[in-house]
Amino acid sequence: SLEQRSPPGDTHSSPPPLLSGLLRAAGGARRRARAMATEPIHFVEWAKQNAARLAPPVCNAMVYGQGDWLVMAVGGPNAREDFHINEGEEFFYQLKGDMVLEILEQGKRKNVPIREGEVFLLPARVPHSPQRGPGTIGLVAERKRKAEELDGLRFYGKAGSDHEAQVLYEQWWHCQDLGKELKPIIEDYFASDAKAKGVPVPGKVLDKPPVATDDKVVVPAPEPLADKLAAVCAAADGSRAEVFRGAEFQVRALTSRCCGGERVSRAGEVLIMQAAGAARVVTGDAAVAMREGTLSTVPPATEYAILPDGDEAITWEFFME
Repeated sequence: SLEQRSPPGDTHSSPPPLLSGLLRAAGGARRRARAMATEPIHFVEWAKQNAARLAPPVCNAMVYGQGDWLVMAVGGPNAREDFHINEGEEFFYQLKGDMVLEILEQGKRKNVPIREGEVFLLPARVPHSPQRGPGTIGLVAERKRKAEELDGLRFYGKAGSDHEAQVLYEQWWHCQDLGKELKPIIEDYFASDAKAKGVPVPGKVLDKPPVATDDKVVVPAPEPLADKLAAVCAAADGSRAEVFRGAEFQVRALTSRCCGGERVSRAGEVLIMQAAGAARVVTGDAAVAMREGTLSTVPPATEYAILPDGDEAITWEFFME
């Protein structure tokens, strides 16, 4: 029987042994479930299945957003006039078609073409405006915002004019789902005098914005993913090959010759991308199978290993330090 009577005066007795065992087993199962890598998602297939969500004017849908990483699928066409300001870095991977990322670099407008198959790490606090054509598909990865952080959306004077860096309109907010939150701000701007007359709107341009843009950084050029993969394949010193090292973002690559099978644990959530071939991500006694083009995540403080399937396999891990 599961029934166990309490001694007189004891109102906080322990559960009976059988029930205690069941509770411990259930708790252990919950912990193992939390510690597993997520079921892989094939990014391009997901984007095609959710094409209706990649509609103008933002063309942006969240793929992952519950943990430390925000991973978005972005389509086209769009012709955005807004410039986004993020206190963290942003990773771009253009999978189908070409795009142009218009930025404000050292106070001047600059176009950064990101062609199909190229990857790019945008530094923090650089105003940027993605321009994407019809039928294009891109991946953008950002980190989850800290509680005190604000994102900004700005509209500047006409490109090529003497006032192209003049702020006409801006809004700041704590970002949780960029794809949903941008649209109403863009609509507010299009209904304003800033859009109609091309002049700053009183009360919509701050003398002292909550976030200072980085007016000194020189933005690096995008690079072909194929070149990055070739560099990884050439590395044979047994260590994780560094793909990107930003102020916060760390992207490392593993192959059968570079740390495949080594168990590691990161303080925060890890984003896994299968850049080439196939592999398995093992956490405890569970494993998920990765094929080329798939994404998965590993929970914070979880020991995991990546087991490449053959010499062609290349797996990228994204984490923050």
